[in-house]
Amino acid sequence: MASKRDKRRRSDLRAFVIALLLEGVSTPYELQSLAGLSPGATIPILQSLVEDGHVRAGKPGTRGRVAYVVTSKGKTWLGEVWPSLLQDGPSGDLDSDLRVFLIALQTGKDRARAEAFLRSGLEHRQEALAELEGKMKQEGSGVWLADQYVSLRARAGTAILKAEAKAINSILDGLRGGLPTAKRPQAR
Repeated sequence: MASKRDKRRRSDLRAFVIALLLEGVSTPYELQSLAGLSPGATIPILQSLVEDGHVRAGKPGTRGRVAYVVTSKGKTWLGEVWPSLLQDGPSGDLDSDLRVFLIALQTGKDRARAEAFLRSGLEHRQEALAELEGKMKQEGSGVWLADQYVSLRARAGTAILKAEAKAINSILDGLRGGLPTAKRPQAR
């Protein structure tokens, strides 16, 4: 399961980086400062995208920053991969699920499927929450330290799932009025 999730997260992050590059977010610094993506995650992705021919690296500019441009091969790949990300369903990782949702809206122009994807993520979290709450009612092992750890992890997991479900509900409620649009900073 972990390898499938890891592979999935790499695919959705690769697709999201390409989508951001197409929006004009072209350097690792901008990926971090504008989109909140860590350089530790995006630099290897950018290198991989260059190796695969999906992205082309420009010449270093000011402060040695390299701007990246999506190739036609990268645009084609993004167009082919986003539907499969939706079809695979939510991964359970909120960041990953939000990236796929946004790719479906922006690249796929498919609001209905994007919303259905988010609703599915909400349902998965509600199922996991019910399962965790059931486990919390089970009797412990009798080993105090182990029981305390299991209990604390279950409580933390429950709180996280509730918060993520609330966030997804808020996003879905906000879609009724349309997604908010942030103003793009003026050209540098």
